[in-house]
Amino acid sequence: MVNVSVYNNGNWEGVLYYSQEGTLDAIKDDDYIKDSFQGQILGYSYVEGIQNQYKPYVYLLGGDEEFFDKMPVHITGGRLPKNSQEIVLPNHLRSNGGVQYNLGDTITLKLGDRVIDGEDILIEDNALQVDRSEKPIEELKVRLERTYTVVGFMERPGFESFSAPGYTAVTLKDDSLKDSPSNVYFTTKAPKDIYDYLDSLSSNDGESFVSYSTNSDILRYRGASSYDSFYSVL
Repeated sequence: MVNVSVYNNGNWEGVLYYSQEGTLDAIKDDDYIKDSFQGQILGYSYVEGIQNQYKPYVYLLGGDEEFFDKMPVHITGGRLPKNSQEIVLPNHLRSNGGVQYNLGDTITLKLGDRVIDGEDILIEDNALQVDRSEKPIEELKVRLERTYTVVGFMERPGFESFSAPGYTAVTLKDDSLKDSPSNVYFTTKAPKDIYDYLDSLSSNDGESFVSYSTNSDILRYRGASSYDSFYSVL
């Protein structure tokens, strides 16, 4: 069950979303942490030709080397990116979005943040914000423009929720973008204590990240479920 969960969701126990610079270093230096890695948030970009009106973006993450080892990035064609100018696109960009790229093609993305009423939308799986007539009421605040070479295709990643407004693509982390936030993933030396640990981070250092979550299946199978009834059934 652990192996299946790792395949589907990745080998991590907790994640700090939209973490600011320095959070990864602080996590790495924490005695409670066993292992940590990051997915750099490069942003959202409109892509011409997408046919799903509720999913108009490509959402790009830049992983470090351990990200590709620990997260459920399952290649179906081509290979993983070797630098920050190469990109792996998800299969459902074609099957669900109607946009087709081939290996060796280039794709130019104007990457930025989703904004509504002047405020950034900082929840990745927050569905596209629309009005009663289904017209989008959010905007895209562009931060950078990059051109990538398509080197691979992958299954829809397990860390993309079904309500997410973007098709998740991956590249290698861009070290020149020091101000880009990251999702910081980690495993612990004592999984049962993770809930108290996250609560303490939120209260003591809440400004360094926006929100947090846990990999509930992994924790459950490693003996750290908060529901005793699960173990009674098992």
